Amino acid sequence: MPCYDKKLEASRKDFYDETYNSKDVDCVLSTIEIEQFLLKENLDLNVMEEKDLEVPVIVNGDLEKYTDLYYHEGGGSGGYAESVLINAAKKLFNYNLTRENIVYKQLKNVDFKEMLFELDGQVKLRFALAYGFRNIQNFVQKIKKNNCSYDYIEVMACPSGCLNGGGQIRDETTNTLSKNLLEQVETLYHSIRSQNLNENIFVKNLYELDWLKNETENVKKHLHTGYHVIEKNTNGLAIKW
Repeated sequence: MPCYDKKLEASRKDFYDETYNSKDVDCVLSTIEIEQFLLKENLDLNVMEEKDLEVPVIVNGDLEKYTDLYYHEGGGSGGYAESVLINAAKKLFNYNLTRENIVYKQLKNVDFKEMLFELDGQVKLRFALAYGFRNIQNFVQKIKKNNCSYDYIEVMACPSGCLNGGGQIRDETTNTLSKNLLEQVETLYHSIRSQNLNENIFVKNLYELDWLKNETENVKKHLHTGYHVIEKNTNGLAIKW
């Protein structure tokens, strides 16, 4: 992952199953840590032999090898704003919206954008992308003043999103993710074919599991996550140094 916070997320009690004494995610490694591991073991990816991707998957009851690599539509931050907008347009207005038809508007800066779904000359859904704490703070103030007209807001703490995350690889000379390096990462990321989540074979198989039965309550219970505030320990004596 390009973000150290994913380690904290994976360690939450919400993702631990007491019945099976197991976690949903066993280990989270940042891209920096992968790079450090390769350097320590004197491994150079440039000279290693390439192999085809082979992921086992059940298709119509038969075991097959999944060899294609996709990223889901919506950009390099792992957010689902585009997918949510496309599905909302279909469910609410019975309109088959494609990502090419989504209207993007850049506002005050490159990390603050609007996503609009327009129908018959009218804006039906108004989404926003807010990356970086400056934009997040502006949105929080709007919400507190009840002056926010967006139906959905995708928030990312890092400017430029997760591809610029705190655990991401750095420029060797400046120890930062320079603009040039970030552009290279974005180009590589978008060189992979994109796929709508509804078309993904793994998602389809998951919802078709016999015990899940694609029933709303089962889906919410087993596949959805509910977040809650974790109380901070303000007692300095109780901190494990």
